[in-house]
Amino acid sequence: MRRPDDPTLDRALGTTVVVEGRVRSVGRSGGRTYLNFGDDFRRDFAVVLDDNLRVALTAAGIDPDRVRGRELRVRGVLVLREGLRIEPASPDEVEWVRR
Repeated sequence: MRRPDDPTLDRALGTTVVVEGRVRSVGRSGGRTYLNFGDDFRRDFAVVLDDNLRVALTAAGIDPDRVRGRELRVRGVLVLREGLRIEPASPDEVEWVRR
């Protein structure tokens, strides 16, 4: 999901949004887990989990190590750090997409 040149998206930065998509890869760095929704983690959308949320998500039935290829729906504040990011505050903000 590349960041389009879209003023609507720019207005969404800093607000709570819902993003739904397929996790393309999972990475870890510096005590954080990155659920990457695109091929280029520096430019595409990612969900960033701290270690506490990672543990809580696993307990809630969503193991971050096993979400690659699965569809997720995530709610949270949209920020721009390298790419578009949401850092969920609780496990309730991350859910499976069932079709």
